[in-house]
Amino acid sequence: MSAEEIGERLAAICDEPEPDARALGELRRTAESELGVHHPLTWEVTCHHATAVAHAGNDVEGLESLDVVLARAQRDDPAGTAATRALEFKAALLSHLDRDDEAAALWEQVVRQWRIHDGERSARVLTARFQFSRTLAWSGELDRALGEIGAVLADSDHVWSPYDPPAIDVLTHQARLLRSLDRLEQSIEVYRRILARRLVAQGADHPRTLRVRKHIAIMIRDKDGPEEALRILEDLAADTLDALGPTHNESFDVAEEVAYTLSLSGEHRRADTAYRHLVSGRTLIPEGPYLAVAVRRWTAAITRVPDDGSAGVDVGGSFQLALEVSKERLATDVGHLDAMYRRFAGWLAAQHRHADAVAVLREAEPIAGQLGSATLLDVRHHLARSLRSLGRVEESIEVLRHALTEAADLDPERRRPVEHSLAMTLSDIDRGAEAIELFRRRAPAGAEVSIEDAADLAVIFVRDERYSDAIAVLTPHAATAVEHGRVGLRVLGNLALALCGSGSHQRALAMWAELSAAEREQNTSDITDIHRTRHNMAREYGHVEDFTRAISEFDQVIAERRARVGPESPDTLTSMSARAYVFEQMGDLAEAIRSYREVWELRRRVLGDNHPSTADSARDLGDVLARAGDTAGLEEVTDAALAGLASDGDSPAAAGRNAYLRGVLLKRRDRTADSLVEFRRATELLEQSLGAGAPATITARKAAADAVYGLGQYADAVRAYRVVLPFLESEDRRQDQVNVLDRFSTALQKAGAHAEAMDALRHAYDLAVAWAPDDRNTLRIRSNLGRRLAAQGDHDAAESIYRALATDRERVLGPDDRLTLDTRSDVAETLLARGDARGAKALFATLVPHMERVLGPDDRDTVRARGKHAEAVEQASATVARYVSAGIATVIAVILVAMVVVNTFS
Repeated sequence: MSAEEIGERLAAICDEPEPDARALGELRRTAESELGVHHPLTWEVTCHHATAVAHAGNDVEGLESLDVVLARAQRDDPAGTAATRALEFKAALLSHLDRDDEAAALWEQVVRQWRIHDGERSARVLTARFQFSRTLAWSGELDRALGEIGAVLADSDHVWSPYDPPAIDVLTHQARLLRSLDRLEQSIEVYRRILARRLVAQGADHPRTLRVRKHIAIMIRDKDGPEEALRILEDLAADTLDALGPTHNESFDVAEEVAYTLSLSGEHRRADTAYRHLVSGRTLIPEGPYLAVAVRRWTAAITRVPDDGSAGVDVGGSFQLALEVSKERLATDVGHLDAMYRRFAGWLAAQHRHADAVAVLREAEPIAGQLGSATLLDVRHHLARSLRSLGRVEESIEVLRHALTEAADLDPERRRPVEHSLAMTLSDIDRGAEAIELFRRRAPAGAEVSIEDAADLAVIFVRDERYSDAIAVLTPHAATAVEHGRVGLRVLGNLALALCGSGSHQRALAMWAELSAAEREQNTSDITDIHRTRHNMAREYGHVEDFTRAISEFDQVIAERRARVGPESPDTLTSMSARAYVFEQMGDLAEAIRSYREVWELRRRVLGDNHPSTADSARDLGDVLARAGDTAGLEEVTDAALAGLASDGDSPAAAGRNAYLRGVLLKRRDRTADSLVEFRRATELLEQSLGAGAPATITARKAAADAVYGLGQYADAVRAYRVVLPFLESEDRRQDQVNVLDRFSTALQKAGAHAEAMDALRHAYDLAVAWAPDDRNTLRIRSNLGRRLAAQGDHDAAESIYRALATDRERVLGPDDRLTLDTRSDVAETLLARGDARGAKALFATLVPHMERVLGPDDRDTVRARGKHAEAVEQASATVARYVSAGIATVIAVILVAMVVVNTFS
């Protein structure tokens, strides 16, 4: 084969969109055989072959082949044309491999060498300078690239006509650089010059001419908004369709820009219709890359559609169609398919359609697996989150464990978010020990806990009711927390939660205030975190009985959460439930019932009757209905909740939790024996799955003991409480310990063990006063001790306790609170019981009118106090009568004695 034939064959192969490496290899061997390895044409063929090999995926082989050619050429003439041409091929290949800094250095060398051969303004020099500018741009040196291309343009008039393709390409590169630098006005002006040249050189209907019009419209959209751009694009779409036909890629691309601009204009329904028409393939059948871009931009557009239904767009249906089109026509583009699956699943999860999200993510797993362990780990992470939201916690844990096992080779930082989710999910179901172990593995024993791990560990400690451990792990980081950005804010928030759990509500409130100020100052915290902080502050206001402020804060948080994440989101419902609890604390049972019912009904619709959060709402609502004496409402809610909890769940832990909730509901319906069966089953299942010391297990065991007590089996209740009490001896469980000791004392009393009963009650009293002297529960324990002492006849001790308690209740609860009035009545009754009727009468004389005014004249406590007042008046009167009678008798006796004495002397 002659040199001319080899050259023609080379040109024919290189004219293909993707030159065939195998054909080039055969041509290379032919050239080496016919022309010799040092012939310039042989080198040219070899360079093309090496480039094709690299483009086919064999980067190393391609570069090595080029280096061989380059070395041979440089050995003969280091700056010769053959060596320079080989350098061009290597520079182009390095750019293709994204090694732009190396490529730029080689292009600069190529420019110098062509200057030696051709002078300053040859076509080869200008082409190399053009490539040098492009490579600079790809490496991020935009300003330098723009300066270089400007110099090329200044020299290009000496070489090319304004209408030559290389001159237009250089001008196009300048326009793109200006656009990348946000110099849109200048870029538009350059594109208009390009359009004028293409109209002359190629005509109005040429694809490249039409493409320039499209670029101008897009930049007008970026600069001035979508309205003017939409008009230009719609005209262009009609012209392109007429010029190129319905199946041309450019026709599809312009039609897609129209659809995208419609979405930016807020015309969501027209945009969605346009995209559906495009991807249906009925008239426009684009190549894969064009379709992939359109589908991705379509799904991005429909995520901007308002979710209030006003746009009239079936977003879910559009997502489904986009995914189906991708599976049917873009099946080989695995990266695109993975993005579509995850985008659809993310939208479903945001709409709280977690069951649908799980189905989509399950289908996405094999696709993600083709992209590597990192992608698969991410998909499974999202899958586990949706399973967790559905209440399928055990399944979520298995997915996370499996994902981490298969991603063992990944960098620890890539695994960290998944490990965090696993730990948090384990702590959700009281498996705190396992969760803590995950964090302990990351640091050697005795090593300082990082601020990130401290924040995470604290969450688990709080959920495990180990508040002192949470405070201990957070305190070393608290002083400098605000210096650590978002993780520092988490430290402050978790410390506030731990303080709240430990009963230090005033300190917790101060901590929430500090966190809120830090979030505002940093102005970087996610709005979700800001809402969470305000929610917790509102809850804390309720704890310190600043009810007006608590309600005001909750109203604002709920309004903002409804607007931000929707009226049915878990966060919104959590705030609504907490607000209802404040009304319950205030004694506004009507509003508490209305609010709790609203939350319960929303959770039933969104989460289903068998979700733990739905059951919690039913329990909250039932408690208030019971307090309000609404028997019919209580029966309705309880029956619905029991029906929802009929299933045992997907694990022993879930079955135990459901059994416990059924026990609570049954006990509320006065089916105490049935509730005892459920509580005992819950204890067994939870101990088996979580351990004897898990909070859930302890709660179930305590409930079983309370049920035994409720059945009047006091000796058995005493034995049950003895088993519970050792689990409550830590400082973090002080409140539970006090409550159980109080009930244990009563059970002992009823079982006849009076001395031990008094010891248990005094122990509860000492613990409560030391733990939280002003807590309502502590005040109740003090009242119980006073009544027990009074019942034993120790009225002096009882009076002392009651007088101090009355003062404290008036200070903490206010003078008009029922409990304050009740304690004042106890003081008066104690005086009456030990015979001080006049003192009792004086106290009742001021107390009874107060109770009539506050509680009402027919209230049971008012009626009792009025009766005791009458009794005190009667006893005081009887006492006076006795004193008068005794005085008269004494006078008569004295007179008689005097008479006897007088008679005797006389």
